[in-house]
Amino acid sequence: MEHFKDHSLYDHNNNRGAKSIVNPRRVFYMTTAHMAEYFYGEYSVNTNKDRNTKASVDRQALHDKMRYNHYACKSFEEFSSRIENGRVFSPGKLPIDEFYNRDRNEIKNDTIMDKYIQKVKDNLKLRFER
Repeated sequence: MEHFKDHSLYDHNNNRGAKSIVNPRRVFYMTTAHMAEYFYGEYSVNTNKDRNTKASVDRQALHDKMRYNHYACKSFEEFSSRIENGRVFSPGKLPIDEFYNRDRNEIKNDTIMDKYIQKVKDNLKLRFER
């Protein structure tokens, strides 16, 4: 949060495929981190509690009440160190084009997360001191 404050435009295509925040009592099965299969009659909603009628990749992500920062590529050096490992869900090296596709920095020095930095550090210290 301290080092990566530049990011893509909110409506950039890479910001689709939102992560799911679910009530596990209503989910039958998580197909991916982006999609769930719900028990009969249950469904996903957006931040306004409107029923999602399209898959996450087919709708614009909302940032009105919550935001999830996904540091997909960070710096070129950090991305380069991950090339050999590949993706979690598919074998083989990460293509270098993946960095250039995700390294979007149209919005500069976004400070919205600054208020959480110390709290995150304090929680990490508590968690990993043991």
